[in-house]
Amino acid sequence: MSVTVQIYKFSSPQVVNNESLLTRVLNRGYDLPRFKYNVITTPRIKNSLVEDLGVSPLQDSYVFFCIANDEPTEDKHIGCDEPLDDYEQTTEKLKLRYPHIAVNDVQRCYDNSVDETRSDLPLPKPLEDRLLSMAALKPHHTESGQAFEVTGFVSFYKGAGSLVIREAEQFAAKFLGASQIWVTAIKEHQLREMYEKWGYNFVEHIYVPLASNGEVDNSGSSLENDIGATRPFYLEVMMKSV
Repeated sequence: MSVTVQIYKFSSPQVVNNESLLTRVLNRGYDLPRFKYNVITTPRIKNSLVEDLGVSPLQDSYVFFCIANDEPTEDKHIGCDEPLDDYEQTTEKLKLRYPHIAVNDVQRCYDNSVDETRSDLPLPKPLEDRLLSMAALKPHHTESGQAFEVTGFVSFYKGAGSLVIREAEQFAAKFLGASQIWVTAIKEHQLREMYEKWGYNFVEHIYVPLASNGEVDNSGSSLENDIGATRPFYLEVMMKSV
């Protein structure tokens, strides 16, 4: 069984008109470290995709969806009504639906927001029953060449996370002229080892204190507003040359 990576600009109607769906997907993925480590108390998306992911301008930011192609072997559906399926339930159902996915057998499809010669590329319905992973790229401001930053990265299937990151890196290098891909992660979530396996190098730590109202003081970082936390924490900034 192969997978398809569908690629869109954030300005695409397929992204804009599915904000509530994508919010649910991202929050489900980010809830795993949120509940496991008890550092962050608020969902990943609190206000809007654009505001909380910092994807600006929309026409220069991209999102990549890794989609299972074939029909499922079991009739298991990802719950999107209350109570929602959590991360563990989602990954287990996807294993049952697609037990033999070859994540290295990749097809690529581009929405017309990315390639004007293509047609509009609808997201599959229901998306959550076929979505294995997703990641986004937004411009990263640096003095050392064209660069992008990974954001909105979640994976629900073994091997699909590294695949979608690799596809985003290759797209940025080939079509966007990028020479660097950046990642910022919460140190306490212990993601550094994973990114180092994918070729990212540690750059710096950024200390994130709490303000008097109990919310994160983001004045010294690129974090969005309205983040709740149980204690101060550190960000780990990493970079990969592509």
